[in-house]
Amino acid sequence: MKLKGILVLLVLIVLSSCRSVVAPEFDLNPVVKNETSNDLKYEELKDESELVVRVKVLDKLTLANSVVRTKYSFYSLRNVEILDVYHIKEETNKEVTNKEETVQVEDVIEIKEAAAIDASNVYYTSNHMPLVENGEYVLFLDKNDNGDYVILDGDNGVVNVDNIINNQNIEVMVNVLFEYFKPVINNVEIDYVPLTLVDQPKNVKYERITVKTKQVDIPLRIGQQTSTNQEYITIGNIYFELEEPILEKIK
Repeated sequence: MKLKGILVLLVLIVLSSCRSVVAPEFDLNPVVKNETSNDLKYEELKDESELVVRVKVLDKLTLANSVVRTKYSFYSLRNVEILDVYHIKEETNKEVTNKEETVQVEDVIEIKEAAAIDASNVYYTSNHMPLVENGEYVLFLDKNDNGDYVILDGDNGVVNVDNIINNQNIEVMVNVLFEYFKPVINNVEIDYVPLTLVDQPKNVKYERITVKTKQVDIPLRIGQQTSTNQEYITIGNIYFELEEPILEKIK
């Protein structure tokens, strides 16, 4: 189902507000471990990722898949189905000699998540909320020393596809949508142009457009700086600089 109009206006409110310390789908006492994100940018996340994939979560967070040692040491093993493979680290490709060993669409892989439950509590970190069963996400995954897939940098490495307003890192979310979700503006499919989060630029004349994908429609504004011809996109009061111009392509 696409998210339109007023729903997208809520993006700014949700992203600028404090995240809830309660995982609402669990009727348990929340125990939150304080974790500081590295706040990796989109390109940094891709560079450090073993895999960038779109997945569907196949299971709930349960007692069976949770391991709780202390309130500071916990994890769960979650199963996800691969819906799309966007990126595999080049070194990984070189190491794989049998093509069947690579991660492919419809594969089910196990990831180690920084969340768990026991009979009384739900445990998670301050920078990552537990993945939801049947939820669809884009995940930036690395491998730890034990060979487990882990999510990079808390929720900076998670894009919630089902509920776009719940994403913590808008810079990552916007770049994911533009690079992987085949955006269309004025019936023109746009090749990926990197977008960099910037302070509000001056002397820019904007026009309203809608970026359409299969998953979501995002109304925003695009404009060109009068002195430099540099192009910018803004969602509310959040501004992105485009690495290459696209205005001429969509007129």
